[in-house]
Amino acid sequence: MKKLLLSLLLFPSLIFAQYTPADKTENDKTLTELSDYKNTIRWNVTPMVLFGARNVNLGYERVISDKETVSINVGYLEIPELSNTSEQIEYVDGNKDRGGFSIFVDYKRYIGNRNKRKAPEGIYWGAFSGIYNQKISNNYKTSFTAEDGTVFEGSADLKATINSYNLGLQLGYQFVFYDRFTVDLILIGPAASVYTGKLSGKFEGNLDESQEFLDFIEKVYEKLPWLEDSIDGDELHLEGSTSNFAIFGSNFRYVVQIGYRF
Repeated sequence: MKKLLLSLLLFPSLIFAQYTPADKTENDKTLTELSDYKNTIRWNVTPMVLFGARNVNLGYERVISDKETVSINVGYLEIPELSNTSEQIEYVDGNKDRGGFSIFVDYKRYIGNRNKRKAPEGIYWGAFSGIYNQKISNNYKTSFTAEDGTVFEGSADLKATINSYNLGLQLGYQFVFYDRFTVDLILIGPAASVYTGKLSGKFEGNLDESQEFLDFIEKVYEKLPWLEDSIDGDELHLEGSTSNFAIFGSNFRYVVQIGYRF
């Protein structure tokens, strides 16, 4: 599925290459009419392909002029589990509180002098704004003997709530098939982001002294890269520690959506 998604993302670049700048006569021509369907309901397949079948994202797009549309997307969001972090650390009970949501609104401006038909088909640029909300809850335990004979035992309980507020620009292409069906590809979507949330961790035993624990923390950082920049790693070793954070960052949006016009 990931290979199919990548193919869909790369395909429009071949379409773009076939367009050449239009002369003044072409700029003044009347765009070909589509049937007068102003509404599109659609399914964003990207979260499901990237993060699993439980991620469902639906949207609605409205044509407001021959070259403009506005839309909203709402979905349920689950990030992958933090399992298989270490050979020595057993994954016990994770993500029982896992889940979240996403809400995004978009404005698209279709480039009339490079498209043959009216919105919502063709090349477009636009702006978007939205929020991701995620919850994470993972529990681990371990008991093993190191090479020097030291016995390490312990358990870990990690919980986090993360919000990401995004504002960005986008460039994409939307196809209309048989006048009813659409495939919308957002190919470039950089955004400025603000991450806020709360992290709590409880660790028991002498696990924090082992290399396996440090390896585990590195795995957590790989899944949640913002964590390393916002919180001193030593704080993660404190029993019952809780930290609130708010940091600036960046994000990138790329989307494949399938729609139906009416």
